[in-house]
Amino acid sequence: MEQLKEGLVVRNEFSSIPYSWIHHEKLNKSIYIMLPGLGYTTQRPLFHYTTGMCLNNNIDILHVNYQFAKNKHFTSVSQEDQNVGCMKTYICCRRNLNII
Repeated sequence: MEQLKEGLVVRNEFSSIPYSWIHHEKLNKSIYIMLPGLGYTTQRPLFHYTTGMCLNNNIDILHVNYQFAKNKHFTSVSQEDQNVGCMKTYICCRRNLNII
């Protein structure tokens, strides 16, 4: 049986990122982290079907539902700063779930 944990990682006053963690009741060492690109979400077909495949194979899933394209602060900084921000988001989500 799978369990769903939804939350919000607050990075700073400009950025918060919602996530969904679908995990099995029994401890699992496998996790599939889904990071959609700009303009794509974890609810789209590619991620929907991949989520089902992971669940059928006892793999936990972390959907990072960031919406950087809608964040005015994010779109106003350089590409390099955007890349750094994305990596920090990934690390922040993992720490929030105690995966690191």
